[in-house]
Amino acid sequence: MGQAMISFWYDFASPYAYIAAERIMRLPPPQRERFIWRPFMLGAVFAHHSPDSSGRQRMNPAARANKWRDLDRLCVVHGIGWVGQGARQYPPSGLRAARLMLAAGDRQPELALAVYRAAFARDLDISDEAVLAALIGHGFSGLIEQSRQQDIKDALRQNATCAIRLGIFGAPSFMTGGELFFGQDRLDQALNWAG
Repeated sequence: MGQAMISFWYDFASPYAYIAAERIMRLPPPQRERFIWRPFMLGAVFAHHSPDSSGRQRMNPAARANKWRDLDRLCVVHGIGWVGQGARQYPPSGLRAARLMLAAGDRQPELALAVYRAAFARDLDISDEAVLAALIGHGFSGLIEQSRQQDIKDALRQNATCAIRLGIFGAPSFMTGGELFFGQDRLDQALNWAG
């Protein structure tokens, strides 16, 4: 199939997308550069599939406990920083951060990983613009203002619409060659499919 590009669909609310982001950024540059980072809001996708829900994924207590233990194990296996179930805010509110990613251009992968680490390894409030500004650094402070612009807000809504049209139902998701791969554990399959 050749060296196809892979769209990485992510939401900052997803700790599994955090693990996927860490794994992508550890790939050798030729592989890492094949990913197109696509932020979207899971709430819009969940609301589309379950219009009567709150826009949040519903889980029973046993599934929730297993999810946290699974995340604990995965972060140990991959050597990823992790606050765990004691996180102050879960899921983190990633709307401002997602908009910021659309303004970040080529810096998106680097900044997205910094935002994920802030939320899930450092337990910082990524909905706070001061936190985001500190992650960006002084040389790029104009990105915050740019992320507030209507065209960026519209682009994020369009990403959700596109995700729904593609059949994406959760994060992380990978799209390549018309195929959808869901979950951080499908990263290698997406890479193999893309050639």
